[in-house]
Parts: sequence; C-alpha cells; structure tokens
Amino acid sequence: MAEHSLLTISEMANIHHITRTTLIYYDKIGLFQPEKVDENGYRYYSPMQMPLLREICFLRSIGISLEDIKQHNKHKNSSYTFNILFQQMEKVEQDIEEMQRRLAMIKQRVSIYQSAAEYASDAFKPTIEYFPERKAVYLPWGQSDITLQELNRILHQVWARMDEHGILPCLQWGSILFQEDIERGDYTKHAASYSIVKDEAAAKCDFDKIETGIAFPAGYYACVCQYAMPYQREPVEKLVNWVHSQGYRITGNLVDACLLDVVFYERDDDVDFCQLQIPINFEEVNQKG
Repeated sequence: MAEHSLLTISEMANIHHITRTTLIYYDKIGLFQPEKVDENGYRYYSPMQMPLLREICFLRSIGISLEDIKQHNKHKNSSYTFNILFQQMEKVEQDIEEMQRRLAMIKQRVSIYQSAAEYASDAFKPTIEYFPERKAVYLPWGQSDITLQELNRILHQVWARMDEHGILPCLQWGSILFQEDIERGDYTKHAASYSIVKDEAAAKCDFDKIETGIAFPAGYYACVCQYAMPYQREPVEKLVNWVHSQGYRITGNLVDACLLDVVFYERDDDVDFCQLQIPINFEEVNQKG
C-alpha cells in the first residue's frame, strides 16, 4: 500500500477517540498492530484496519476484557461474538440490578437523614404503614433496666448468633417489646434486641430451625418516629394510648426499629432516631366501617 494512504498513530487515535498510548499498548500485547513500522519506530496504519479497531473500541466500551477481545479477533465468527456479547449483557444486567439496589439503599438513608433533621424531639405524628413479613434473629436483654452499652453488647451477640448459622449481619436492627408485656404495662420485662435476616439468607439457612428466630408478620402497623431509646417508657406508652384512642387493637409485638444510631448525628442527649411499629387490626376495623 502506498505510504501516502497510511495513517499515522495520532491520526488513527484521533479518529477513534482513543490515545496514542492505547494504540501502543494494543500493539505491545498483540491485540492491534500497525500495518507498518518504519526505521525510526513510527507506526502507520491502513484505512482497511479501521473496521477492526472500531470493533475493538466498541467491545471495550461495553466492558469486554482485552483478553476476550483477543480471542474474539482470533475466532472471527458470529457464534463466538454472540456468546461474548450475551455473557456481557447478562453481567451488565446483574450490575444494573446491584446498582439499583445500592441506589435504593442510598435513597432510603437520605430519606432517614432528612426525616431526622426535620423531626422535632417533641413531635408526635403517628402514621399507619404496611410492612411485608420480616424475619429476624433476637436475644433477650435479660433485664428491664438496661444501658446503651449493654444494648450494643447484646446486638453483637445477636450478630454472632447469626454468624453461627451462616447469616451475614444486616444493617437493620432494633428491639422487640412483647405484646403480653405491653398489655400488662411492664413493657421491657422480656424485651429483646434483634437484627433482620434478609429473605434470601433465611431461605439458605433453614430459618425455622433457628431457636431464636422470629417473624414480624405482614400487615398494618401504627408507627411513630422518635428520638428515644427502646428502654424509655414514655414514647411507647404514648403510641399504645393513641392506638386505643383510634379504636384499634394491638395484634402483636412492638418493633422498635433503629433508623439512625446515635453515633451518626450530633445531639445533646445520647438517643437513637427510631421508629416504633405496633401491629394493629387496621383492615378489620376498616371493613366494619
């Protein structure tokens, strides 16, 4: 081919929006080599090589590894190309699913921080929310008079128990106040700390055989956000009284879900930002109405 029709390395790089360094590296690993190298070491490319470099650039842009591209160039058949594209499509779909999961977690945490920032300590704004079934591992406090340090110690014991069953700790935890104790007015007598077990983990570990496993049933819960610790009686009492004043009946254990641990924000008092959740007979009352 006449030299005047050859492209310099800079021209070839500019056409394909890549760097000279990239082309030099591709040459070094045998992925894409110049048509000619002159006595001074300058690289020159044929216009006929452009379709191949375009394909290489495309495959790199969608995340195909250089080694797979080398194999692709070696085989040069539609079946092989289809396979690597299909495999990459599946990988990208998995990556998107994972990124969407992370995005949802970030949005949830941002929402919690916004709620905490806007929430006044003396506010009392109950809501009724629906929750799907949630599984958890729990351990009793062992005493009704408990401190923040002891709560943290028990939570670590819960995580250790989960580890014994091959369950990774989940960043959703809190306390349980049992229905019988609430009805007797001795709210924290058998109280416990819990950590949520994700559905996929519960399926793998045979959750029903975990002695300290518990399920929070799906249904409607009377909820209120509070700056408080689970051993403080007043917030629980206020929500219980509100439930009764609205004509509802408590149907299960109270869940005190920790939304923000005290270490993650600045306050004068050492209390968590939490949501109290009491299951109620919401559907039954509304059907009668």
